[in-house]
Amino acid sequence: MHVVRGGHEVLLPFSRTESFFAAPHEITIVQFDSRPLSSYWNTSVMWNAAYAKRFSHNFLFWSLSKPCNFKGIPLSASWCKLKAMVDADRADHGAKVMLFLDSDAIITAGYSMGAILSFVQDYLSWNMTTKPVAFNQDGPGYACSTSFRIGYPLCLNSGTVVWMKSRISSSILKSWWRMATKDISATKFPMDWRTKVLSVLIISLNCSR
Repeated sequence: MHVVRGGHEVLLPFSRTESFFAAPHEITIVQFDSRPLSSYWNTSVMWNAAYAKRFSHNFLFWSLSKPCNFKGIPLSASWCKLKAMVDADRADHGAKVMLFLDSDAIITAGYSMGAILSFVQDYLSWNMTTKPVAFNQDGPGYACSTSFRIGYPLCLNSGTVVWMKSRISSSILKSWWRMATKDISATKFPMDWRTKVLSVLIISLNCSR
């Protein structure tokens, strides 16, 4: 019998014996919000920073000091999460693995991120070298349901992104950020994806690779 308390993840069945390729201090958690840290979002930041400290991971927080834009093109503030990912990827030379979280996301598992990713790698037979970037698949909602109606095969959630640092992952993040300069008609999505929708660009990026 296994008793699971609320907010607790049990990694079963899991028989992997070798160590995760990254040491605890080589895993960095990055969190972003466009609003000041003094707002109520600092609750999740404090929680995730405490989680990182408990398991000897690094923690970085990114925020905006001015309106989000790419080369003068005004963007929704959420677009600058990509800039935070690109900057963190470039700045943290000691990290081998990076986990990005939106400001409304918290980690509730009682395991280190290395243990969690080892379980995911084992369970999904995930080749982290050839596919170094992973997203959550999005649930029901306007963007996702619309994506299916106009022919996209899946929709992904940009609120949680994990990547193994490599030339491939750096290229994907930079390409994703540069998509902000694409013409507004670059996808079939019927909304202004520069100022309202970010997920459609993830769909386009995923389908093009």
